Amino acid sequence: MLTDPQLLRALTLTTGLGAVVAVIVNVIGILIAVTLTRHRLPSVSDAVSQLSFLPMLLPGIASGAA
Repeated sequence: MLTDPQLLRALTLTTGLGAVVAVIVNVIGILIAVTLTRHRLPSVSDAVSQLSFLPMLLPGIASGAA
């Protein structure tokens, strides 16, 4: 199964793309965190704080809707 060239290309592409996206998202997240801690903007800070809980809430909302 792991000798199929098409499967190996797909696995390589998926793994590489996942790694690149993870690095980009981490850089953006660190930049946002540094900006929010250095420049105290209460309204923006509160909005980002509320949005940070969204990934924890969505699975419960999705299972409740099902």
